[in-house]
Amino acid sequence: MAAVRDSPGIGQDQPVSRQIETSLYGYYGWDPLWAGRCFGGGAIAAPLVAPALSGLMAPERPEGTPGQDPHLRSCAAVTGYHVHGSDHDVGHVEGFLLDDRDWSIRYLIVDTRNWWPGDHVLLATAAVSRIDWSNQQVWVKATRAQVQSSPPWQPDVAVSPDYERKLFTHYDWPGYAW
Repeated sequence: MAAVRDSPGIGQDQPVSRQIETSLYGYYGWDPLWAGRCFGGGAIAAPLVAPALSGLMAPERPEGTPGQDPHLRSCAAVTGYHVHGSDHDVGHVEGFLLDDRDWSIRYLIVDTRNWWPGDHVLLATAAVSRIDWSNQQVWVKATRAQVQSSPPWQPDVAVSPDYERKLFTHYDWPGYAW
């Protein structure tokens, strides 16, 4: 009980930062990347700090580095960010598709209607080249022409492995392990 009472404090309703996580892991002696087994042999849930995923989390920087912004962002906070291709603007983030097996962000749902009579396209997180948090902008490794001719995404149709293969072939991205 004393260990919990004396643990590092966190501000209520404050964003979670890498520094807070590191402080808690150090205090409790947890390895932030472990995934252990319980005594019965079954997997247990463990604290996890994932490495930065294609820019969707703030990059690791030494503490005190100018311009450092270690806070994680919610999907709601990133929704609305402008999306820039390698040559032109392509749309804005309207949402995200998650993998229901591990809750990882699989795709950004990009609304393209501000730039041409289009609708929504999916861009894999692996296509994100950088994020400008202060100006709410996402850059992706795709041209406007690639995005315009992307296989259409329909929110009422499940994303199948066949659709993902077409999508990744279209953009010439390495695919997920199907």
